[in-house]
Amino acid sequence: MHQRTVGRGWLRLLATAVLAGTLAVPACKSDKATNPGNTVIVLLGSVNGNNGAFSGSISLTIDGAVVTGSFHIVSPSNATHALTGTYNAGNKAVSVSGGGYNFAGIYDGSNKLNGTVSGAGTGTYVWSPPVDDR
Repeated sequence: MHQRTVGRGWLRLLATAVLAGTLAVPACKSDKATNPGNTVIVLLGSVNGNNGAFSGSISLTIDGAVVTGSFHIVSPSNATHALTGTYNAGNKAVSVSGGGYNFAGIYDGSNKLNGTVSGAGTGTYVWSPPVDDR
């Protein structure tokens, strides 16, 4: 009789998946107890400057009408800027700024936010919620 055991690699993969799922769920929840009607939306995405002037990543958290986040530039030089702004639930408009950069866009209400960058640089961005939020 042959007995099979699960290898350590599979156990590590399973443990990592469970841990990642456990950490991701609280970040994508609705806080109805303290903010009735407010849903927290977490968006992650990429930013590209016109003509390759800059590139980076962006993360935003929309909590009611308040938006906070960060813009991490990776090229041409490494820099991170804190972002703050507003969300208008009526027309789904998002507006944030920080570090001389201004981001304006429209959230489609389910899985994408597209917009433009102006200020210290110009370009476009695309944000999508984490897979658990869709």
